[in-house]
Amino acid sequence: MSNARLVRYIKDAKGDKVENKTRSVNITATQSAFIEEHNLNLSLFVRDSLDSFMKGSQMIDETKIEYRIRVRPEEIPLQGNVLQSGDKVQDFEAEQDIQRQLDAGNVWAWCSVEVIASIDGIEVDGRDYLGCCSYKSEDDFKACEYFEDMKREARGELLGKIQDFENKLNELRGGK
Repeated sequence: MSNARLVRYIKDAKGDKVENKTRSVNITATQSAFIEEHNLNLSLFVRDSLDSFMKGSQMIDETKIEYRIRVRPEEIPLQGNVLQSGDKVQDFEAEQDIQRQLDAGNVWAWCSVEVIASIDGIEVDGRDYLGCCSYKSEDDFKACEYFEDMKREARGELLGKIQDFENKLNELRGGK
């Protein structure tokens, strides 16, 4: 058994506020290897549910997970939100550069990005969001480290929802 610190994010009743709870738990070497192999985010799990999740997700062909990117204009204004360098001239020039890109039609210049994971046409998905972004293009975004992190977060949410549905179905069928 190895000790690991897991961070569990718990949404409050409104579902919009997230609070960070940390606790120590023991996970087995098998559980640790599974997490590593599937590149999962530990924040989704606590020890009690990990074994159940492992059994359920082994039946999911992860090659069927599809990722979509949705980009939207950022609602937060440019002014004062691009740089905080301490150099007002540099900050202003960065804002003006982004504004020129927006004026030229580059929606990626100042945007919010959503990565959506879905599986095999099923109307269930996992999502992750990033705001106040500035990229040259979608390809520029895909090349950044955030994209892989966001895919991992969206995939984890998707697999968690599938597990929740499976648990609910078992309950409805008279199971545990």
